[in-house]
Amino acid sequence: MKFAILLLSFFWLGGFASAQTLQVTGQIMGEISPCGCSPGKEKGGIARLSTYLKANQGGLWVDLGNYSSPPTEQGELKNQLWAKAFTDNSLFALLPGPLEFSQGKRGLAKRPLPYLLTNLLSPVANVDRVKTQVDWQFFGFLSPELLSSGRHKTDLLGGVEFFLKEVGKNRSAARHRALLFRGSDQELKEIVQTGLFELVLPANQAVLEEDQKEILVLGTRQYPLPPIKGQGVLEISLDNQKTVRTLWLDKAFEADKAWVPEFKAYDQAVEKLFESFLKSQQKAPDKRVYKGSAYCVTCHQEEGAIHQGTAHAQAFGSLEKVGRDRDPDCIACHSAGFLKGGFVSKETTPGLENVGCESCHGQFRPHVEKPPSYVNPRQKVTEKTCKNCHQGSHSPDFKFETYYPKIVHTKQR
Repeated sequence: MKFAILLLSFFWLGGFASAQTLQVTGQIMGEISPCGCSPGKEKGGIARLSTYLKANQGGLWVDLGNYSSPPTEQGELKNQLWAKAFTDNSLFALLPGPLEFSQGKRGLAKRPLPYLLTNLLSPVANVDRVKTQVDWQFFGFLSPELLSSGRHKTDLLGGVEFFLKEVGKNRSAARHRALLFRGSDQELKEIVQTGLFELVLPANQAVLEEDQKEILVLGTRQYPLPPIKGQGVLEISLDNQKTVRTLWLDKAFEADKAWVPEFKAYDQAVEKLFESFLKSQQKAPDKRVYKGSAYCVTCHQEEGAIHQGTAHAQAFGSLEKVGRDRDPDCIACHSAGFLKGGFVSKETTPGLENVGCESCHGQFRPHVEKPPSYVNPRQKVTEKTCKNCHQGSHSPDFKFETYYPKIVHTKQR
């Protein structure tokens, strides 16, 4: 079922957002801007979201968490950009997700963001248990199971029973209550059946765009979900919660030029990180396990000739054209074995730039150390192989049955 059928005859006239409109995002996962691989078809990014928020300043913005990148140096640069976007555009409430807890309480204390989490077992810096706006109270629930692993249980969060007790302690005379939620369907059922919340906002917990749903169906109830990776905004009228729409931040939204200096500074910082990486590789022992396509072609000459005529063979050049050839996020899919014992730089590891044989078929050595090849065959290319890179906004039109014929070899050995 498409989310569009839930829309109640509402048409975009530029005036949906008001003081009674809730603007919902979530599951951004560090996506600061479209990667550039699919011009004209990309969605989202901080600069487009900023354009939208400036045009709809009367709305109330909440985020359902997991905005953070992995805790790397480059990831930290992205988190700083999102923190600025939240602050500059007056984010009202942010439900911290597992990604925000990746560094424990320190991760939340690092930046004064408007965190909302009701089921905390003990106070945490920068985190409120309840937030109030006019006659609405907002509460937040993050399942403790999402922070636990195996026999190790979190000592930071309480379960549904604890959460409901905290709601009871913090209820005010406000006429309406809303819930920001990230957890299991069963936990949501237990909370919803209390009838405490007029508006329930579950997080979209998909990781890939193609796996996301626009509606969560739970029994007889349906809950709209915001797009992931910042590619759109879910708008809900607080006057009438059945008035809902998803607004996709596509090419109709121009990038806010106020963010140009911020992204220029980000690119410069990333380049410095890459330069530091290159210096560290010069001192490190050579642990390369990728050999390069030239070694494969000594036996597979016909296949090598076909490969040279594909876009894979020019993949690194496409990065150089747009100045992304020193961005680790991009290099990983435009070279062979980056950070895995393969590509370091064109100068240090010639022959490993571009998408080579080993990018798809696996490393050279296991295939040749135990000849003949039928005893230790090369890795077969499947749809899963391709989706390591051809996924989501990086390749929105990807279909294995149409893409694979463009790179398939005439001989299979």
